Order: sequence, then structure tokens, then C-alpha cells
Amino acid sequence: MTVEVVGDTIRLTGRCGVEDAERLLELLGQGARRVDLSGCEHLHTALVQILLAARAGLAAGGAPMLPEWLRRILDTAERPPSAS
Repeated sequence: MTVEVVGDTIRLTGRCGVEDAERLLELLGQGARRVDLSGCEHLHTALVQILLAARAGLAAGGAPMLPEWLRRILDTAERPPSAS
């Protein structure tokens, strides 16, 4: 299984395709907000969109295949925006 819950963290492993989107959305809807992508080899853009919309944060450093800009967005997703 490429999408599973470990404690309060969602772990994505291997090649996560569009078929995993519904499960990810379901788990995020149940309250999990942290995602471990360290074992992820491929992340379909549908899952990226769900993670961004849910403002899910990274629980572990992120997958090596993630572009740096996406890693930074997910890494700071749970932090509220700073007041200017």
C-alpha cells in the first residue's frame, strides 16, 4: 500500500499514482495533517494538489524527487502566515 497512517502521520511510499488520491483525501479529512514523503518515489500531481489544498505539512524531509520549491511549500504549510 502506498498510502497508510502511522500514528498521526500519513506515509506515502513507492509510486503514488492518481489511484491513491481518494485515500489520501479521506485520511486528511479524518484529521491527519502531517505527511511523510521520505519513501515516495513518484507523486502524481493530483496528490500534490490535495496536499497543497489541505495545507498538509511534511513530517519527514520530503522525497528526493520533489522540487525544492514544492518541498518548501509543504514544509511550511502548517505555519500560519506572518503578520506584516
